Formats: sequence, C-alpha cells, structure tokens
Amino acid sequence: MLSGPQQIACAIEDLILDGTLRPGDRLPSVEVAARRFGVSVPTVQQGLQALRTAQVLSVARGRNGGYRVLPGALEAIGRVRSGAVLGRPAIPTERGYAQLLQVRQVQDVLAAEVAASHRTEADLQTLAAVLPASGPPADAEEAFDIDLRFHRALALCTHNPLIVKFTTSTVLTLRHFQRATDRLGAADVVFALDGVVGAIRQRDPAAAAAAMRRHLRRSADFFEPQAVGRFER
Repeated sequence: MLSGPQQIACAIEDLILDGTLRPGDRLPSVEVAARRFGVSVPTVQQGLQALRTAQVLSVARGRNGGYRVLPGALEAIGRVRSGAVLGRPAIPTERGYAQLLQVRQVQDVLAAEVAASHRTEADLQTLAAVLPASGPPADAEEAFDIDLRFHRALALCTHNPLIVKFTTSTVLTLRHFQRATDRLGAADVVFALDGVVGAIRQRDPAAAAAAMRRHLRRSADFFEPQAVGRFER
C-alpha cells in the first residue's frame, strides 16, 4: 500500500499524464494542495520532494517561485514506472519489447472492448478530445504524447482502476523504445485511434477490439528484430 507522500506524488503524476498539468505549469501552493488532497502540509512536501528528486518537478523561491512541471516530466515518470515493469535497471531489450507487445495485444484490446460497454458520454468526450482536431500531429514526439494520453483515457473509460494502472505503466514503458522508431511517423503512432473512438461511440466492443488491433499492428510493423536489436548494442 502506498504511503501518503507516495499517493500525493502519484496523483500529481496522473495530472501530468492526462495533460491537466503540462511542462512549465506551476502547481498550487503546498497549503492549497494539502487542503485539496485532505492531507497535512508535511505529507504534500514529501510527495513534491520525491517528484523533484525524480526530475518531474523543479522548485524556485521568490514571488514567482514554487513547484513547476519540468519539460522532461513524462520521460521522468516513465523511467520510474518502467522500473516496476521491466525491473531495475529499466533497460529496454528486444526480448522485453516482444513481451510488451504480447501484453498490449491482450491488455489494450481488452480495454477497448470494456470501454465500449462501460463508457459514459463524458468519458467519450474526454477520449475524443485527446485526438487532434484536424490532421496528424506535427511530429512523432507530439504523437507519442497523444498516444499515451489516449490509452490512459481509454483505460479510464473502463471504470476499472486496475486496467488504468496497468495500461499507464505499459504505455510509459514503451516510451523507452522510442529511439528505435526513427521510421515511425506521427500518423503511424496514432493510426486507427479514430476508429477505436468511433466503435466506442457506437458501443460496439468487437469493432473497438478490431480497431485497436489495427493500431497495435501498425506500430509493431516498425519494430522489426533488427531495429529493436539496437538497444542491446
């Protein structure tokens, strides 16, 4: 079971993962956060300090000081949570990536099916809002961020906290493999996600699962053994 400071740290990480907090954003004061979370000021301070140590947040003193989200916050969160998935040190390997693909073929497809049956209208709006309004993302880095937020929002549509937890950890772990994706364009990263949304809108679990399989297949096609093998060199 997580301690109070760990729960605060995870709650703030979740706000960064879903895009509520973005790089450069300043967090509320420690006192305000303590009231919001219903905990003591020292508990919040310990949680924030842990995120600072993990290079998720920075802190400055003065009138415009306080805690802010660092530019590399997503990668920092990924390093921490990847350790829980891959073990430590969290070093990507060809075998590890193949295992993650197998997990996603079960986990993400199941999430799409369950989301189609359990989503609310508010869930659907949140999920659809993650995707770009027009055209593909500007670059692959932006696309990976969208993909992360999409899969997290999809998991939330299931209303199953375990699916949310496992999906978030898996997608964050996959960010460690980004440097093997130099041939993967922005449109490929988000391929077929609009189809997933459409099927969930229609409450069609089978169609949602099929669209998710198309999405996963497009990404997997670019991770040939010789490309993934670069991690082990």
